[in-house]
Amino acid sequence: MSLSVQPNRFVTITFDDGLINGARKAVQILDEFKLNATFYVVTGWIRPRQVPWIRDRWNRGLDHGNWRDWNEIKNRGHDIGSHTVTHLNAGGKLSRYLPIILRWELSHSYSQLRYHLGRAPTSISMPWNTPAEQLEPVVRRTYQACRLGSGKWQTNDLATLNWHRLHSWAPNPNIGAEEIVERCRATPPGHWLILQFHSLDGEGYMPLTTSTFREVLRGITATPDLHHLTVDEMIRPVHPPGGLARRSAPRPQPRICLITSEQLSTNPRIVKEADALSGAGYDVRVVSCQWMDWPRQEDKKLVASRSWRSQITDYTREFSPGLFWFSRIRHNLARRFFAPLFASEKMMVHAIGRVIPEMVEMATSEPADLFVGHNLAGLPAAILAARKWGVQAAFDAEDLHSAMWHYQTGPLSIDRLAEDTERRFLPHCSYVTAAAPLIAEGYATRYGIRLPQTILNMFPLADRPQEFRPPDPRAPLKLYWFSQTIGARRGLEDIIRAIGLCGSPNVELHLRGRWQAGYEDKLSAFAREIGLREDQMTWHRVASPDDMIRLSAKYDVGLALEQPVSENRDICLTNKIFTYLLAGNAIVATATRGQKQLMNEIPEAGLCYEIGHIETLATQLREWERDRDSLERARRRAWKFGEEVYNWDREQAKLIAIVQRALATDRVIA
Repeated sequence: MSLSVQPNRFVTITFDDGLINGARKAVQILDEFKLNATFYVVTGWIRPRQVPWIRDRWNRGLDHGNWRDWNEIKNRGHDIGSHTVTHLNAGGKLSRYLPIILRWELSHSYSQLRYHLGRAPTSISMPWNTPAEQLEPVVRRTYQACRLGSGKWQTNDLATLNWHRLHSWAPNPNIGAEEIVERCRATPPGHWLILQFHSLDGEGYMPLTTSTFREVLRGITATPDLHHLTVDEMIRPVHPPGGLARRSAPRPQPRICLITSEQLSTNPRIVKEADALSGAGYDVRVVSCQWMDWPRQEDKKLVASRSWRSQITDYTREFSPGLFWFSRIRHNLARRFFAPLFASEKMMVHAIGRVIPEMVEMATSEPADLFVGHNLAGLPAAILAARKWGVQAAFDAEDLHSAMWHYQTGPLSIDRLAEDTERRFLPHCSYVTAAAPLIAEGYATRYGIRLPQTILNMFPLADRPQEFRPPDPRAPLKLYWFSQTIGARRGLEDIIRAIGLCGSPNVELHLRGRWQAGYEDKLSAFAREIGLREDQMTWHRVASPDDMIRLSAKYDVGLALEQPVSENRDICLTNKIFTYLLAGNAIVATATRGQKQLMNEIPEAGLCYEIGHIETLATQLREWERDRDSLERARRRAWKFGEEVYNWDREQAKLIAIVQRALATDRVIA
């Protein structure tokens, strides 16, 4: 897609191979003109050398400096990029037959530069001017930009820029400074010229003389409207003291990696976040797990319909028997024996999640500018991944994980481990978001972190029906409840009692989810005991998260029957109420602390009743069954709240703003 750019023109000076004597001379001359350059170094040639011999005859026997030398050059404002570890020809036979070597060269040189210079490189120059078509997919995984070379003068059109096929011009030193300067001045408006040099005064490949280099810089600085920036400055936002942007080149998309230990089709919150950030222009990758077979097909369909990328750690017994057994044994040993005895980070990671090391390995297979963990196992995974790449991490708290223990049993060892995990890793997060206001308050109070911003579990307006469905006075009053699991302590017995107290056979209960083992027979027997006919309770299979609002819109009343069996269940806000609002369902909600707070903000959209007050619930159902106008008023009220306030179209703007602020800072995980 063509991008609109201002008629500015740019020039960048680059040096390949990392010859330290030429670099020192170049830096001294660049300082005279207050200019910076980009130096591409071969990390395996820097002392202490990793490469036992250098095959390139223009570099053999020459000094490539040590890391202290390159730190000094970096600290003087110059940009240091990668030129691989061994000066590998990415188009050669070795790279073609053993692509793992090329991937190692790219990732290892990146890691070395980040470790020794304290800052991750943003670009790479490919040795031997390897054609971009052969390397672009591999390079994209690690670097934000890739510079190629050529003896032919060519510029980069900023309106159609491909950051991983940046053209550069390597001028023949025999043509002289005047002709080089004229070519620089010929750079058209809206274009970017990258000059490719190697060294000075007889050192290395095609060296310039110091006098020629000085005259080239003199000509560049004397040319009006020709801005000089490094490759890194073209990638990153640059603002001079005057406050006006010094460049107009489109930047590469910031890369965001979202991490969850759940399956995608059972974790709609991470799917919505990925959709929102991808739609905002970020390069989004989602690392998830596969540990149950039944959502596998839904996961595939979901990923196929998205623009973001997906990576899955599959540890099902059928597809990954080795990882299945190894992770099971490792997790149980760490959780039962080692974590209680050794309070180390490693033991905590093994104990709190079954495949966290594998999640981290997959997440760090590519660089990212931000790693975001979802659910408790995703928290340490995001921190560890960010630590490896030297970037930021964040956490999205859908629950208050350390408060999920039931009041009847009290906290178990796993609950204390959850609290230790939150206490250890949360302070390293650049930001924390929460799925409910009281969850946010819980995290801030427990751990002394900044109050997380609430991002509610809403859905996009596009998921709702195009029109409100008016009630049919002749049809039964249809109640609807959905979850991944239909089981005990979910409030279903209370709603069945209330239907029985209604005394009308014209009320139906529809349930969607997977039955907890043995619970279907128990609930059916209970319904018969209360006096419900068999056709008054209907079960429906689990459906795709993308279909939940459309399916809910077929019913009249949505049930949010959360039970305060734990502190977390008392303060949470599940996606049920927000589904019902968009679907145009009247709402019946239990008066947990979280739901009561929300129901007070949507008056006349339904009933919020105290748990155990079955008569109050039955009275409301009886009224809606007999007075369909009253039902329609509640449903239209809910529909309006969904349209005007409680939808993802509005809520995602808060999330995008949070991410933008985080990426604008330089904080990294230590």
